[in-house]
Amino acid sequence: MQENAFVDEKKEYKIRNMFPRRPWLNYVWNDKYLSSLNQFGFGISRFQDDAGFIKNILAKGDNRLIFIKDNESGEYYAANRNYDKLDFDVFETTVGQGYSEIESEYKGLNCVFKVFVPESGMCECWEVTLKNKAHTERNISVYAYAGIDMAITPHTAYTSADFDSELNGIYASHRAYMPPTMISGVYFASNRQPAAYETRRGRFRGEYSDIGHPIAMEHDLLASEGTCFEEELDGVLQFRISIGAGDEQKLLFLLGAAENSDDARAVCDSILSEAAFDKSFEAVRSSINDFQDKLIIKTPDDAVNHRVNIWLKRQMELGKQWGRLYGKGFRDVMQDTMGFLPLNPVNARERILYAIEYQREDGNPVRQWMPLMRELYADGAVWLIYTVNAYLKETGDFGILDEKAGYFESDIKESVLEHCIRGVGYLQRELGEHGLCLWREGDWNDSMNGCGVLGKGESVWLSQAAVKAAGELAEILEAVGGHDELKKEVLQKAEEMKNAILSHGWDTDHFIYGINDYGERVGSYDTKEGQIFLNTQTWAILAGIVKGDEAHKLMDTVETKLGCEYGYVQQAPSYTKGNDRIGRSSYLSVGCFENGSVYNHGTAFKIVADCMRGDSAAALRTIHRIFPDNPLNSYEHSGVEPYAMSNMYLGPECATRAGEAPQSWITGTSGWLFRGVIEGILGIQPCYSGLSVKPNLPDEWDTVTVKRVFRDCTYLIDIDNTGTGTNFCISVDGTQINGSILPLFDDKQTHSVKITRDRL
Repeated sequence: MQENAFVDEKKEYKIRNMFPRRPWLNYVWNDKYLSSLNQFGFGISRFQDDAGFIKNILAKGDNRLIFIKDNESGEYYAANRNYDKLDFDVFETTVGQGYSEIESEYKGLNCVFKVFVPESGMCECWEVTLKNKAHTERNISVYAYAGIDMAITPHTAYTSADFDSELNGIYASHRAYMPPTMISGVYFASNRQPAAYETRRGRFRGEYSDIGHPIAMEHDLLASEGTCFEEELDGVLQFRISIGAGDEQKLLFLLGAAENSDDARAVCDSILSEAAFDKSFEAVRSSINDFQDKLIIKTPDDAVNHRVNIWLKRQMELGKQWGRLYGKGFRDVMQDTMGFLPLNPVNARERILYAIEYQREDGNPVRQWMPLMRELYADGAVWLIYTVNAYLKETGDFGILDEKAGYFESDIKESVLEHCIRGVGYLQRELGEHGLCLWREGDWNDSMNGCGVLGKGESVWLSQAAVKAAGELAEILEAVGGHDELKKEVLQKAEEMKNAILSHGWDTDHFIYGINDYGERVGSYDTKEGQIFLNTQTWAILAGIVKGDEAHKLMDTVETKLGCEYGYVQQAPSYTKGNDRIGRSSYLSVGCFENGSVYNHGTAFKIVADCMRGDSAAALRTIHRIFPDNPLNSYEHSGVEPYAMSNMYLGPECATRAGEAPQSWITGTSGWLFRGVIEGILGIQPCYSGLSVKPNLPDEWDTVTVKRVFRDCTYLIDIDNTGTGTNFCISVDGTQINGSILPLFDDKQTHSVKITRDRL
């Protein structure tokens, strides 16, 4: 069998081992509809209505299937699943950007099942291409199956489904009294007239059979009857097809959600044809290629190239658009938007103005909306400041600061700049007795939700993040001018907070995580468990609390106390007993999530911290520790997709599943890792006056090339790292420049940048 492989020229990954340790996912979406597809094509399909209501329309399990039945022999199989492990000549999946294709071939019949989501609309497109490679005609039946979930409300008696001849497919309705959404219909339609159909699960599968062996396959035709009083439906369309030797036939399907059958028919009329499908698919690919091609790197490290050029970008795009799937969080959307900035600044601007409306009047944003979380997590404002400042440096568009935006559950509208000022005001105002930020019900670490619920606990990590946010707001105020007194006040309070961190946040060789409501030092040697946390060490560097030798010593402590073969644990030792004064993290299983896992988002902070202290070699080693192809914890063991970053690996203290990765794609790791490589290791950072280039390459990287679109111009950057000096010489279009900031151009042209390390 051929090996799984990256196919970078097509921005694809080929899965040829179709039965990995756990299913491998791809995500496809637009702003109203999202689907996940594992290597067989199974996964969620959900819509989001205008009010923010989100609903799955596919039942869990094996929910997208293409069955093929030989009408002469009666043999049947699922072309995209192969339940009985038949001797398929081909069985592989192409994971693409915005699509997946599952290809199989059995007894000379080749089947390619492609799924994608168009750029707009609450639907997904299925394309089934059949090719007869045998020397004789084949008479077959094709069954397209969608496992439909109609549970919009708990009352199944609202549901009915039947064939709609105008739709040329099945229409299912959940016509409820006072429904939570007006999108109450699901349709599954084709461009061909089916020979028969089925709607009822019991009739298709049989009450005591399974989806891999439906009892209806024993009959010549499906029952072609409607149903009602169902929570989950089996929507099946059967086609009888004769396909000549060497011939090819194509079937198209739309699965989607609609307010009514008329709306469903209108969508089908607009897209359910080969020409419209092709046009829609090319539009999806073109849109993705457009933003991905704005920043391309070529280093001697292919593992880094694969992910930075293709896959991290896709993960960031998912996060900025859909948050963490279960809800849209302020922190999550902001971080992914910040990472995505170089690829689509216009869209990033839209996301900032969208999310900022969820900031409260007091300056503290809500943790999450869709669904809404009212718990007082206290870290939201820092992500607003970082993202707005990053946007300003990327675009030079200071006009965004004058844009008016509302506050959550308020009639007040103020400028984005005022939002930022209120955000830092909250962080610098809401302090505990030690002069540190109040913890409230959590900060970045959502599971430390018991430390500050009484309004007394103080977070050292949040205080570090607030110091950094204050510095960035001061940068903005300096750039816009006219705010000298405010800038001075912000910086003075930041200095006071920095001193409070040094006075009350240090324990022997590391920073504690905080002081809870009861005055207990969390993350200190005062306790037997949770003695040291990763984030307060890395953010001490990110916030400039420690520098130089102190920063190196701090990272030595991290290496000794928190490092393992596949990353850095969130804290050590893990909690073994629940503690209400700590919160949820102490109740999590040992080595899981925030209780001692290798939480890759936190490890990505370390990568940036390594670069800030000038140790790109340590940053690169850390990157390879958490990559799925780490030989000490390869994807064969962890289970993570080779092309995706996992949210975490279960920590070494997890006695039963250490190193496994039960969750991927949905993580802030991607944005921070992307920025760690581009801004940290390559040293290419936007600033108000231009693009700063200060390479920080590891010694083994002799040469690097970068294509970087910045403010409508394209910079082709060649870095020669073969010298031995500490300085770099930079020329632009053949002319040497002084300093490290590339000149700005307004010609929208391509400019050549040569960077050479001094040779001593």
